[in-house]
Amino acid sequence: MHRDSEFTPQSVSAAVAAAAGMFTSIAPIIVSTFSVFLGTFIHDYGWGRGSVSFAITISAIVGGLVTPFAGRAIDRFGVRRVMLPAVALFGVTVMSLALAKGVLWQIYLGFAAVGVLGGFHNMVPYFKVASLWFHRQRGVVLSLVSACYGLAGALMPKLVQPLVARYGWHSGYLFLGAVVLVSLLVLVPLLRVPRGSEGLRPSAADDTAPAAAVLPGVSAREARATGTFWLLFTLLFLAVMSLVGTLTQIFPMMVDRGIAPASATTVLSAFYLGSTTGQLTYGWFVDRVDTPRVAVPFFACALAGATVLYHTSNLSLLLPAAYLTGIGHGSELGLVVYFTGRYFGVRNLGAIYGLIYAGATLASGLGPLAFGLSYDWAGSYGPMMIGFQGALLLAICGLFMLKPYVFAARTRP
Repeated sequence: MHRDSEFTPQSVSAAVAAAAGMFTSIAPIIVSTFSVFLGTFIHDYGWGRGSVSFAITISAIVGGLVTPFAGRAIDRFGVRRVMLPAVALFGVTVMSLALAKGVLWQIYLGFAAVGVLGGFHNMVPYFKVASLWFHRQRGVVLSLVSACYGLAGALMPKLVQPLVARYGWHSGYLFLGAVVLVSLLVLVPLLRVPRGSEGLRPSAADDTAPAAAVLPGVSAREARATGTFWLLFTLLFLAVMSLVGTLTQIFPMMVDRGIAPASATTVLSAFYLGSTTGQLTYGWFVDRVDTPRVAVPFFACALAGATVLYHTSNLSLLLPAAYLTGIGHGSELGLVVYFTGRYFGVRNLGAIYGLIYAGATLASGLGPLAFGLSYDWAGSYGPMMIGFQGALLLAICGLFMLKPYVFAARTRP
């Protein structure tokens, strides 16, 4: 490797660990598979879609409240000290969902517990790890790391659906929790940050050189005082609410239109394959163009795809529409964390992005709830389809309001 290359054995192994963490984080494990479990809950217990979807809302609210504190803990004590226990507990908690006896309040309680641990085991710590190791090539590395989210999202429904169909929904959550625990085989040896790059009280393994204070960046309080912070918060909130709301209802939406469950799962997988495409491509663009407007085509894909997805039963159109919608979904979180680092620096990235991500987490719960209630009350997804299309359009407009970067990629930290 070139001596100035950011790709070293240490940085690459840390990126692999971050990818493994993304693969088993709350979004692919819980959110991407929820659509599969939703139909089973409705069929087995006669619950309404809004009532069942409220479980995701509870998890999102709890996770949204926990995430800012998790981000601060990661900044203060270091990724390893916080994340390794959190991942283990998250896996056990997911498995414990199988203990529910078909009583709705037990499902709610279980998803609340998942939300607590999911407030730690989400994109925030793994994006921070990648951002600390890479500066000039940060976009590409964030893309590769976050692509594991899309790959897992495409894979998990396909793996869980046959299990649920044959052995019941309890087996599905046992399997998902086991997948999380297996990821520790990668995280324990490889999850590292550059020495001395984080933590007021770092461990010996994490600190031998420059103090975290020399890293570029502003405090969380200073970031919150800017209009840029709230603009990023709002546009991500709108996009996540629309796209996660759509994602969690794709399976029953397709079945309602007479599409076979296996084909409906394929549409869901197409969404996540599109998500992977978005994740793999946005980094190449942001590393070469120092403007947030580079995100506009990705958000526009989401709007175009969702518009078709909402209004057709033709499988030949649904697959590319789901793919386009997934492109926007896969890129939105990575783009915004990249923007966060470029506007506010990496010194307090966990705390700052943790706050933005908390809003996105809340949005990921409100979207499914709004879609489910729309169906229960109006007998149709129609009202929320219009609302979500409008929200995506507003998010696109917000991108044009962002100012030039403060910590541009062309400047070394």
